[in-house]
Amino acid sequence: MDFHKITDDEAINELIHQRYQRTLMLRALFGKEVAYTGLPFPERYAIEQHYMDSSTGTLREVVSLWLSRADLVPGRRSYDGVRGGRFIECKPTLYTGTGIVNGSGSINDHNDKRHKKFIDSNPLVQHSQFFYGIMAWIVEFPYKHPTFIRQMEKDLHKPSGRICGNFSYKHWIDCSDITVQYINKDIVNEYRENITGGRFKKVQSTYLYGWLMEQ
Repeated sequence: MDFHKITDDEAINELIHQRYQRTLMLRALFGKEVAYTGLPFPERYAIEQHYMDSSTGTLREVVSLWLSRADLVPGRRSYDGVRGGRFIECKPTLYTGTGIVNGSGSINDHNDKRHKKFIDSNPLVQHSQFFYGIMAWIVEFPYKHPTFIRQMEKDLHKPSGRICGNFSYKHWIDCSDITVQYINKDIVNEYRENITGGRFKKVQSTYLYGWLMEQ
């Protein structure tokens, strides 16, 4: 296969094929030096370009769902994954050196109809965080968590235009039904100054860094 002559969609479809599952998992867990050992340059280049593309989180969604033992929902459906009959809305975030990590995510093109559908089906919202492509954590919480619902409805009532349901750790950290599917505390500590609450001398569990270190 000539990776230089295929479209983005075709490349992504090829990259999430089982042939590349091990490579993508290694990239997320241990970095590119480990993941790409022995791979020809065209394939290595294509994977990294798509994986680290800030304009699309498709491959990072795939890796997050794989690492949390969920199945992918094929095609352009309302949900990204499913596990044990429960649908999952996956929201990965990539840090590459700018800003402060605050457990944020966004449900793009949200609207009242979709919001009501999500309330009825109550999927899990999966938030995953990558630092330069390395996975730091995966957390899941139900869409119907009251604090999260209030934030979604606040955004839905904004003036017309493209509506995105934006959230941060403040809208899920108080959930009693939250699940930590994966956490790498070495990575969390390495980038603690870039995480909300990580610069405090006294670690506080009400802020994201302190909460993560308690898990």
